[in-house]
Amino acid sequence: MPTINKPFLSRSGDSTELLETAAMTNGRCVRARTVFGSNGIRVPSHLHADQDETYEVTSGTLTYIVNGTEHLAGPGTIVQLPRGIPHQHFSEGPEPAATIQTMKPAGDFDFVLETLLGLGSEGRLHGLDFFVQGMVMIGRMKSPVMLAVMTIWLQRAIARVFTPVAELFGYRAVYKRFSCEEW
Repeated sequence: MPTINKPFLSRSGDSTELLETAAMTNGRCVRARTVFGSNGIRVPSHLHADQDETYEVTSGTLTYIVNGTEHLAGPGTIVQLPRGIPHQHFSEGPEPAATIQTMKPAGDFDFVLETLLGLGSEGRLHGLDFFVQGMVMIGRMKSPVMLAVMTIWLQRAIARVFTPVAELFGYRAVYKRFSCEEW
């Protein structure tokens, strides 16, 4: 079960801490305090097929790209990223961008965050490892992060075939060391 107020810190200086889980909101939303480190991880262009994502910037400047256009959001700004729209978000500095992230509806996005940030804190989200982990999450989760560079149906088809094989090598959608359960 996802844990609130347990920060995950990546090697790049990015961090996320759950504030409200899906269980706490009866599936309405997941809320997290997300800090994008100055020149931290640049999340690849991605989308959420079934969820709307919102960031309330509390300090620093959040850089986000939607439809190929770069935008800057300072403190007090609310950034809305509708479902199905490819986007990126990060901080180019000079200071970190602190935000409150909300995903609606919740789905299992609290598990998605714990898994991605937990693996990120171990330095495991690069190259082939990143791709394999993403395919397992797409294959097993209700609300995975989808890559924007490939159609959703193709990602789901690849995941359907690839996930059982990846699981033989120890990959999981959720890991016990991050969420106290594994599946």
